[in-house]
Amino acid sequence: MSRVSVYVLYHDETSHEKARRHCEDMFTSFLYHKLSDSCVLESSFYLNDLKLIEDNHDWIGTITYHALEKFHPSKMQDFLRKVNHSEEEELDFDVAVFFNPFPTESLRYQMRSCHPGLYEIFRDLLVAMGEDATLLDHRKMTVFYSNLWVARKDITRAYSEWLQKVWATIEATPTLKAGLQQQSTYPQWDDRPELLQRLFELPYMPQYPFLFERLPCYFFYSRNFRVRMMEEKQIKEETLGMYVLYHDDNSHARALLNYSRNFPSFLYHRLSDSHVLENSFYLNDIKKLEIDSYDWIGTITYRANEKFPDTSLYRLQKLLHCCPDFDVAVFFNPFPTESFRDQMVRCHPGIDKIFVAILQAMGEDTAPLDSKTMTVFYANLWVARKEIALAYSEWINKIWELIETTPSIKTMLQQPSTYPHWDRKAGLLQRIFNLPYMPQYPFVFERLPCYFFYTRNYSVKMM
Repeated sequence: MSRVSVYVLYHDETSHEKARRHCEDMFTSFLYHKLSDSCVLESSFYLNDLKLIEDNHDWIGTITYHALEKFHPSKMQDFLRKVNHSEEEELDFDVAVFFNPFPTESLRYQMRSCHPGLYEIFRDLLVAMGEDATLLDHRKMTVFYSNLWVARKDITRAYSEWLQKVWATIEATPTLKAGLQQQSTYPQWDDRPELLQRLFELPYMPQYPFLFERLPCYFFYSRNFRVRMMEEKQIKEETLGMYVLYHDDNSHARALLNYSRNFPSFLYHRLSDSHVLENSFYLNDIKKLEIDSYDWIGTITYRANEKFPDTSLYRLQKLLHCCPDFDVAVFFNPFPTESFRDQMVRCHPGIDKIFVAILQAMGEDTAPLDSKTMTVFYANLWVARKEIALAYSEWINKIWELIETTPSIKTMLQQPSTYPHWDRKAGLLQRIFNLPYMPQYPFVFERLPCYFFYTRNYSVKMM
C-alpha cells in the first residue's frame, strides 16, 4: 500500500493532458490537481489548496505537469521505493527533492545571477518575519526549484501554515509587495500577454513565483529537516515470468491461440488436478519452477481474454520497462462497487464463514474482510514482485496444512457451491473434486490473494 501522495499540478486542459501523458503509466498512484490562477503559480497548492484537502498519507508533495522534462523519472522511483519499502526509522531524510539546475551555486549566488533584486526581497521578507536571513548565505543548504518535492505530511502541513504567514506579511508590507511586482528577467512568457494578464494582472512576469519556489529551501533548512536530493539511476527493465495456466490439450491449444502471437514471452503451464484449481500453481508448482531470472511472477488463465482486454497486459509490460510504483498488478473484478464480504455473501452464501474460520485458526485479523478500501480481484489473474508471490505461496501452504488437519473447516469447504457452470461436466467434477458438484474450495482460494496483499500493505494496482 502506497504511503505517498504526489499531486501533479496543472492549470488547464492542455497541461492536464500533458500531465497524464507523462505520468499516468509510469506513476500510476499519482493524483492530479488543477491550480487556481495565482501570482505564485504552483506554490498556490501550499498557500491555498492543501488546507482544503484531507490526505492521511505519510508523505505529501507536488510535481508539475512537465516535471519529467526537468528530472529523470528514476529519481522519483528511487524515492518511492525507499519510502514504500522501508520502515520509518530506516529513512535518513524528511524531504525528498528532485531538481536543481545549478548544483554548484548557493541560493544567494543563484538568485543574484538569475533574478537581480530577488535576494534583497527574500532577505527583507525574512527580517520582517523575525526569521534568520543570514541562512540565505549558507552553502550547506540543499537548493531545489519548481516545487518539485515531497515531505513527511507533518512537515508539508507546517510549511503550508508558514506560507500563510509569509503571504500575510507581504500583504501588510507595501515595500515587499512593490518589490515582488517588479519585472523579473524571465523571458519565456513574454509572447503570452493574455496569460501574463490573467495570472499577474501585469504585462510581464513579476518576481512572485521566483521567490515562492525558493521559500521551501529556506524553510526546511532553517528547521533542520533532513533534505535529500534523490539520485538519478539507470532504469533496469524488470523481467516478468507470466504463466498462462491450462488443464488439458484443448485448453492448451486455446491458450496458444489467445496469447502466443501478441505475447511471445509468455510461458504455458499445465495444472495438476486440484481442489483449488488455478491456485495449485502457487500451492504446489511455483516452488518447482526455474524463476530466478524473473523480477515479477504472475498467472492468467487460458481464457483470461474473455474477462479483461489485452490492453491491460500491454500496459503492464510498458510499466515494467520503466518504473513500476506498485507491488501487485491485478486485472479482473466484475463487481467493483461491492466490498469483499458483500460479494462473497451474495455470490457464494456461507463462504464468508469459511473464510473467518480459516483466518481465525491462522491467527489472522478478520476485520479487513469488511474493508471498503481493499482492492478486490478474482480468478488468480494477478502479477506480483517475485518475493511477494513466493511469500504468498508459503502462506497458502500453511493454510492448506491447516485445512488438512482441521476436519470442521475441511467439511465446510466440501459443501456444494452455488456455481452452476460445471453442473453438466460430471466427469470433470469427479476427476478434480471426487464429488458430483463444485465445492467451495476454489472460491475461497481465489480470494485469498486479496486478503494477503491488503493485510501485508502491498501496493495493488488494478490495470
